[in-house]
Amino acid sequence: MSTVYKIRRNDGLFSNGKTRPRFKKGGKIWNSLGLLKRHLSDMGAQNFDQAYNDCEIMEYVASQPISIIAVMREVESRKLELQQRRNERSERQRAHILAVPPFSVSDL
Repeated sequence: MSTVYKIRRNDGLFSNGKTRPRFKKGGKIWNSLGLLKRHLSDMGAQNFDQAYNDCEIMEYVASQPISIIAVMREVESRKLELQQRRNERSERQRAHILAVPPFSVSDL
């Protein structure tokens, strides 16, 4: 089981992990709580209060790794299924158009 940590501000953005942090969608990932504590210690009290006053530490636990290859195969399979459905729908529409007899002005 793998655990990682991020610092999240109350607006949902994450610290970039610098001593004067900026907050972004991705942010920095710490691989241990000890490394995150070292970061906080390195900041000093004044910088900490200014930067992280409205933040919380987020802990993410990966309980079971997922094969990226298996996920990509699933994604590609889904894309192929959708494309096949589109092609079948187009073929049905073409067949329907061809099945409608032409008309002339005299038919009106």
